Amino acid sequence: MSGFLYKPKYTITNEILTLVAQIAARVDVLSIQSGMEQNPKLHRLNRLRSIHSSLAIENNTLSLEQVTALFDGKRVLAPAQDICEAQNAFEVYNKLLGFNPYDIMDLLTAHQIQMKNLVKAPGQFRIGNIGVVRGNDVVHIAPPADNVTGLMADLLRWTEGAEVHPLVKSCVFHYEFEIIHPFPDGNGRMGRMWQTLLLYRWKEIFAWLPVETMVWECQLLIRKYAFLPIPGVGTPSLRIRAYGRIRPLHRQFRLRAANRTSFAGQSPSRRLCLVFACPRRRI
Repeated sequence: MSGFLYKPKYTITNEILTLVAQIAARVDVLSIQSGMEQNPKLHRLNRLRSIHSSLAIENNTLSLEQVTALFDGKRVLAPAQDICEAQNAFEVYNKLLGFNPYDIMDLLTAHQIQMKNLVKAPGQFRIGNIGVVRGNDVVHIAPPADNVTGLMADLLRWTEGAEVHPLVKSCVFHYEFEIIHPFPDGNGRMGRMWQTLLLYRWKEIFAWLPVETMVWECQLLIRKYAFLPIPGVGTPSLRIRAYGRIRPLHRQFRLRAANRTSFAGQSPSRRLCLVFACPRRRI
């Protein structure tokens, strides 16, 4: 790794090593037991779920049923931009597994397909400076536009050559990709898609796992429960952190969120703990 110009800063902790081992073991079991890689119907279902969720994260209004109808060539009554986003996603996901995740030209080609008829210059890195705004606050200032091509070339070079476990490597890539924010628009969906491609190169089953759906469902939980009143804790993000980390891959969170009877008689703070299945902590 010493030969790389670009060295993302991260630390491998004992917890990360444990989680990597657990995830790898579960993926191996799933690959053997599910038969997913040889199941075209499951491929179709999970691909549609991935597309719908990735679009929903970006505030696309199409339902899963509407996305499925579009995929089947049916007409759907919806905003033209939302339909265009879905049709572009069908095309790029159909070509995804043929892309080289370390090739900058393939990255640009994927963006061109993903964002055609949606932005002025699809398939091109941004030429202006950009920031990420949340409400009235600027939460991130991306690197200057003049540095984007070099930073992305270095990031892809590091991603290809670094001797790091693919699970960790794909997460570091996704994080750094969003920090660089190489495109004027479409960075979120491109980052999620490219991480899927990186994970597919490690285990083929990731081509058909709807990881984006898990991310979207986790976001829905955060939006729903971050605003419960908790004495002494002001902001939603602090409320979430006050009660421990979120583990969105566990099915029990979704079940508990859906089962309102489990909250009967509970205080708002206790309801938050029940959803996230973590012990209560003093604030």
